[in-house]
Amino acid sequence: MAAIGKIRKHSGLLIAFIGIALAAFVLGDLFKSRGQGGRKNVPVGIVNGEEISFQEFNKKAEQNLQNARQNSQSGKLSDRQRFSIKQETWNQMVKKIIMKEQYQELGVSVSSNELYDMVQGPDPHPVIKRNFSNPNTNEFDPSRVRQFLSNLDQMNNQQRQQWFTLENYLKESRQETKFNNLIAKSHYMPDSLAKLNYLEKGKTANADYFGIKYQTVEDSEVSVSEEDYKEYYKNHKERYKNEEEKRKIEYVVFDVEASKEDRRQIEKQVNDLNKELETVKRENIPRFVNSVSDQPYDSSWKSRGELPARIENTMFSSEPGAKVGPYVEDNAYHIAKLVDVTQRPDSMKASHVLIAYQGANRAQNVSRSRQDARQLADSLLTALQDNPTQFEATAREYSDGPSGRKGGDLGWFKDGSMAPAFNEAVINNDIGDIVMAETSFGYHIIKVVDKKAPVKKVRVAQIVREIKPSNQTYQDVYMKASAFAGENQTYEKFNQAIKEQGLNKRSTGFFGKMNNNIPGVDRARKIVRWAFEESTSEGDISKIFDDSDSYIVAALTDVRKKGYKPLEEVREEIKPLVLRNKKADVIKERISNKGSGSFNSLAGSLGARIRNVSDLSFTDRNLPGFGPEEKVVAKIFDMQEGEMSEPIEGNMAVYVVKVKRFQNPPGISNYKATKASLSRDFQRQITPRRGRGPSKVYEAIKEKADIKDNTIQAF
Repeated sequence: MAAIGKIRKHSGLLIAFIGIALAAFVLGDLFKSRGQGGRKNVPVGIVNGEEISFQEFNKKAEQNLQNARQNSQSGKLSDRQRFSIKQETWNQMVKKIIMKEQYQELGVSVSSNELYDMVQGPDPHPVIKRNFSNPNTNEFDPSRVRQFLSNLDQMNNQQRQQWFTLENYLKESRQETKFNNLIAKSHYMPDSLAKLNYLEKGKTANADYFGIKYQTVEDSEVSVSEEDYKEYYKNHKERYKNEEEKRKIEYVVFDVEASKEDRRQIEKQVNDLNKELETVKRENIPRFVNSVSDQPYDSSWKSRGELPARIENTMFSSEPGAKVGPYVEDNAYHIAKLVDVTQRPDSMKASHVLIAYQGANRAQNVSRSRQDARQLADSLLTALQDNPTQFEATAREYSDGPSGRKGGDLGWFKDGSMAPAFNEAVINNDIGDIVMAETSFGYHIIKVVDKKAPVKKVRVAQIVREIKPSNQTYQDVYMKASAFAGENQTYEKFNQAIKEQGLNKRSTGFFGKMNNNIPGVDRARKIVRWAFEESTSEGDISKIFDDSDSYIVAALTDVRKKGYKPLEEVREEIKPLVLRNKKADVIKERISNKGSGSFNSLAGSLGARIRNVSDLSFTDRNLPGFGPEEKVVAKIFDMQEGEMSEPIEGNMAVYVVKVKRFQNPPGISNYKATKASLSRDFQRQITPRRGRGPSKVYEAIKEKADIKDNTIQAF
C-alpha cells in the first residue's frame, strides 16, 4: 500500500488494474483483521501475565520520541533513531513490570517524604541539581525549584507531563538503588575465602613446556567419521543454540533514477527559468527563488571562501545582475545571480543580557510571560542606556543566558552566526551603543563592543533544481518491479528472472525479528516484519516494498528455529574443530611412541623447542609463543613441583609441561584489602553501568520471567 501511495504522489492517474489490486488488498486486510480481532486487541507483550497494550506502549513511546526530538538539534529523528527509542521503551516497560514484582516481594518502596527530599531536601537528586542550576553560576539554585513547582498548575499539559515523568524516574531510580543496596548487603566474604582468593591470585609458577602444533599434521593423515561429528556435536551442543528464531533473505532493489527524457525535460525547465530570472526585479528575487528552487533563498552576506568555487570569482568581480549557469553539480542544475554588494565587518564583538520567557527557545525553568519579559527588558534597557557601567553587573544578575556569569560577554563572532535580528542590531549600530532586539530565545539587551574593519561581501541568489525521476519514471519502475514480483512467485523463478534480466541479487546474513538493518535499504523494518509473519514460509516471494527512491522484492531463503541448531546446519562450522581433535590423537600417539623418558629427551626426540615461563599467574590467559591457552594454564596450577604432565590438548597445539617450582605470595594476617576488592567486583556485577547495559542481577531475573513479545508489529 505504501508503494501504491508513492506512485499516487507522483502521478494523477493510476492504471485501472492497480486500483483493483489495491481494493482487493485493502478488503483482504479488512476481513483478515476482523477475523483476528484486529491488532488493537492483541497486546504488544505479556510480562509475567501482565499485558502491555498497543495503546499503552504507543503513548509511552511517543513521550520518549518527543523528548528525543526536543533534545535533537534538528528536532527530527531518523528511522533508526525512532526504532532504537521504541526498543528502549519496550525494555523500560518490561523492566518496570519485572522489578515491580521484586520490589513488592521485598517491600522496597519510596515514600512521599523521600520524594520530597529528593526534590527539595538539603541534598536533592543529581537530576534536580542539573536542571535547576543558576545559568550564571552553574550552581544548584533551590529557589528555582520552588518557583517552578509554585507555577506548575499554570503550565501547559506537556510541561506538567514532563514533570510527572521526572517524578516517576526519581521514584524508580530510588527503588533501584535500594534494591541494589539490599543485594550488596547480602554479600559476605569470610576470611577463609578471602585467603584462598589471595593465594590463588598471588601464587605464581615457573614451568618448562613444549607444544606440537596441529598444523604439523596434514589433513590427509587423519580420517573423520560421522560418529566423530556426532560425538563432538553432542559434547559441545550448548555452543550451537539459537536464543531466538532467525531468518535470512535475498532481495532485488529496483532503483528509481532519472531517465534521459527526465534529464532533457529538467534541462528545458532550467533554461526557461534562467531566461525568466533575467526579467525579475531585484526586490522580487527572494520570492521567485523560493517558488522555483529546491533550496530556499539565502539572504545572508557571503565573504570570500564561503561561496562555491564555480561562482566565487564571478560574484566578487562583477556588478549586481551578473549570472553564472546553468551548470550541473552534485546531481542538480544550478543558476547563481549576484543580487547586491556591500561592505560589512566580518567579525563583531558584543555582550548581552537575555531576558527569556515561557515558550522561548531553550528557555528552561522560566515562568515569566512574554509581556512580563518585554517590560523587564524595557526597564533594564533604559537603566543601562543611562548608566552603561552597570552592564556586566546587570548581566550577572538578570541574564537567562549562559554568558551571564561572564557579565554577558559573547566574545568575537562571525557575521551571520547569530540569530538574524541580533546580528543586524550589532551591524547597524555603533560601537558603545546599547540596543534591544527580540529573537526566538527572548529579548536581548545588546552592547556593541567592537567590530572588525568592513570587507567586501555579496548577496547571491541561487536556484537549485535537483535531477529527479519524473512521475512517469516512478510508474515505469514500479510496473517493472510489479511484473517481477507477480510473475516469479517461486524461489526458482525468482532466481531465473534475476539471471535473465541481469539484475543484482543481494542477500543478508541471519537476522532476528528486531533487526533494523538490511544493507542498501533505508526502511528495513517492514521487510523484517514480512519475513517473520506466520504466513511467510521458506521460499516465499514478497510483495513490493517501497524504500527511498527504490522498490524491493525479497525472498525468504532460510529459517533457523529457536533452540539447538541441527548437526547438518553446523557441520561446516565444526569441521575444523573435529579435524583438530583427530590431529590431537595423532600427536598424542607420537608422544606416547617416544617412550617415557625425561622431559628434555622427549622434547628432543620430537624435535620440539622447550620454552620457559616464569611468574605465571592462575589468572593469566596466554602461554608465550602460542597464545590463549587457559586449559594449559589451569593444568599447571593443578600439578606438583617437579611433575611432568600427560599430553594436554590446547587451542593451538598438544602440550607437555613440567613444573619447576611455585612461588606463594607473602603471608599476611589481614585480608581486608582482598575483601574490599572482591566486594567491588561483586558490586560491579549487580550495578548497571552507563553504556554497559543492565546489571547481571536484572538479566538473571529477566531470564526467569515469562515474556511474550509481539513488538515486531509495533515497530
